[in-house]
Amino acid sequence: MPTSRCNRAKWDGKNRCVVFESGMQDTIQNRMELEMDLRDALANNEFFLVYQPTFALSDMSPIGVEALIRWKHPTRGVLQPEDFIPLLEETGLITEIGRWVLRSLRSGGGMAEGRPSDRHGGERVRTPARHRSAHRRRRERARRQRPGSGSAHG
Repeated sequence: MPTSRCNRAKWDGKNRCVVFESGMQDTIQNRMELEMDLRDALANNEFFLVYQPTFALSDMSPIGVEALIRWKHPTRGVLQPEDFIPLLEETGLITEIGRWVLRSLRSGGGMAEGRPSDRHGGERVRTPARHRSAHRRRRERARRQRPGSGSAHG
């Protein structure tokens, strides 16, 4: 299975040589199935948010909530973010899921009544810096590719 060895080497990092092991095929098959399931999960409404309160360290008073994504997989049960976020990032689906999260938050997304108020005013959404910079790069690339974008470098 040359493809299995190649993928394993790629997942482990660059400039590596990997010898095929029998368990690799199962790992790759599992990963491919999970990727296909991820592509269907959004359409099938399998993601949901849970809310965790945040507190001021000075007096431990509640100051807001943090939304955490979960995936209710039809056969694997509820999956934690560490089980699927890396694959979302690798496949580029992270942006689509991010949009879903924002839409869910704007619409109330199952948020419990009486959540702690945000003493600092307004709601804040924090995303990891790598997602923000990737989004900026994609937006800039799209701008450069648009006809009449005004870019001399086209």
